[in-house]
Amino acid sequence: MSSSMLPMIVAYVVFAIMVLAAVRERLWSIGGAPADLGPIDFATLGPARRGSRFLAAPAGFTTAVPDLEPPRFRAFGKALALAFAAAAETLPHGTRVSVDGDGLGARYVFRTPFSRRPDTVQIRILPLEGDETTVAILSHSRFSLGGTAAHAARVKALIAGAEAHLARTA
Repeated sequence: MSSSMLPMIVAYVVFAIMVLAAVRERLWSIGGAPADLGPIDFATLGPARRGSRFLAAPAGFTTAVPDLEPPRFRAFGKALALAFAAAAETLPHGTRVSVDGDGLGARYVFRTPFSRRPDTVQIRILPLEGDETTVAILSHSRFSLGGTAAHAARVKALIAGAEAHLARTA
């Protein structure tokens, strides 16, 4: 390779890096796959595929085996839904894509920091007896890169954020 070609090679490499940086969110949608995986029905949720999800749900709420039993909250449904919305807003790289008609559920797309890989998070508030509620949360992705660690961390951060929000507003 001659030294006269070096500037051209450097220019191509810089151009390729700029193009990849500009389109990295769209790379995950190649082949028509949307970032948002759409709504899921917790009641009919099947077993996990290759570690690409993390489920927090009360026992018996879903046919899938939950990874975490969520806490019971001393808050009415809409107040807890607002607490989870506030918690989701504090997490980086997230966008709310849907809210259920009754206001007790929402869906978000969160992207990983570097590669911008999309993960869909669905939250459903579950009223219990009296003034108690709990929640079902599914964090899942089409691509199972990195296993469940990021999904688990996100679900636990949402629960902790909602608890903190309720404590501040009590």
